[in-house]
Amino acid sequence: MEISELRKRFNDLIELRQKYEKIIVNRDVLLEGIYRQFYKTCGRKECHCNTGGEKHGPYQKIEVIRDGKQKVYIIPKNKVSEVIPLDNNRKRFIEAEKKIKEINDEICEIIKEIKKQKEKRVDKRWLK
Repeated sequence: MEISELRKRFNDLIELRQKYEKIIVNRDVLLEGIYRQFYKTCGRKECHCNTGGEKHGPYQKIEVIRDGKQKVYIIPKNKVSEVIPLDNNRKRFIEAEKKIKEINDEICEIIKEIKKQKEKRVDKRWLK
């Protein structure tokens, strides 16, 4: 790739990175843990969930790691609508973080290539 193409790609990546940086620095609140739906069996032996039928649910929970231990919080049905947008914010944040890392890696490769193309090859004739 020529230097002009490298410069263009470099500038395009800078613009793209700025888009993801806005997601990182905005003031949206993020969910601390991971939101999950789950199904479970009950304690009644004669219940359909224990005899091969469908399990009860879905129930909603948040899984959080604190002090190296996993904590699970069951979300009441009336709070699920508040939790889902926070989880979506968390997912967007993580995706933006991942994209910024990928873009930075590509920018570093472009910088190395530009440097390589700009360096003047040294030989004995040039030093005289």
